[in-house]
Amino acid sequence: MDKGALPPEYQRILAVVQEAAGPVMTQHVGEALGLDTEVRGALEPLRAKLTKLADRGRLRPAAAGCGSFPTGSSPPDCERNRVVPGGR
Repeated sequence: MDKGALPPEYQRILAVVQEAAGPVMTQHVGEALGLDTEVRGALEPLRAKLTKLADRGRLRPAAAGCGSFPTGSSPPDCERNRVVPGGR
């Protein structure tokens, strides 16, 4: 699938991830998109979009077996919330 076939919002998300030097966290993508990351729940719609992109092979979780963009009380250095460009 061509990147141009994606809705503009998804294209912006992919561009942020692809421009990063390495794995990125959902919060960092949100900050780059200008979202208010301090508001509780503001990142959930973005997390859902990142999950859709990963499910469709556009992104992949940085650490295999960690799952895609979970919430909860994970240690801050966990790779769970990080994604990298590319397919599975």
